[in-house]
Amino acid sequence: MARHVVRLNTESPPPPRRVSGKFEPPLVLEHTALKRATISHLGSPSKALIDVADKLTGISQYPVLDAGCGFGRNAAALASRGLSVVCVDQNLGRLHTLVRLASSHIAEFQQPIPKVGQLYPLLANLKQSQWPFAQKCFGAIICVHFLDIGLLDAFRASLVTGGHLYIETFGGHGGNYLELPKIGQLRDLLLPHFQLSIYRERKVGPTDYRAVSVRLFGTKT
Repeated sequence: MARHVVRLNTESPPPPRRVSGKFEPPLVLEHTALKRATISHLGSPSKALIDVADKLTGISQYPVLDAGCGFGRNAAALASRGLSVVCVDQNLGRLHTLVRLASSHIAEFQQPIPKVGQLYPLLANLKQSQWPFAQKCFGAIICVHFLDIGLLDAFRASLVTGGHLYIETFGGHGGNYLELPKIGQLRDLLLPHFQLSIYRERKVGPTDYRAVSVRLFGTKT
């Protein structure tokens, strides 16, 4: 846990690797599984995230953590803006797709900057009890359509002072409101340690259930 998070690669992302508690340099794995990928595009990034992306570049000497990155649509968009991103997901197939399509996706969204950022795919099931990252090693953490409230303390520990936290939950479709936070819950948990410049809630689910979808942007104090 004493080691700083990176060795990020220089051009295209390395193959994803597994972790079980400690963060180590990437392993070299075979790319044979990539041939099974069928998705041809990573998808469009979150528009709301892109709206605040410029604020993430202020401490770009630290990588960004994309927790629950999925196929990596948001990570690739941030890399096109010069940010290096550790892309964590528990689904190996999604990470293989990211490895296969990252270069073309980054080129599609690349901004007029000297160079793009680096991507580092990491296969892991993020848990507070087995958090694989050191303290104060990320400049930002983003969670889009992924939220485990139990990880908030780990997020705070791994963010540098002045680092940013962006959370955008999924909407309240069907019964997934049961997995969303309650009214004011995220704000109350974060305010002692973060300055929230954006905090928006939208009531979802049955009227007698206090679930909300949330979009927030905070800075660690």
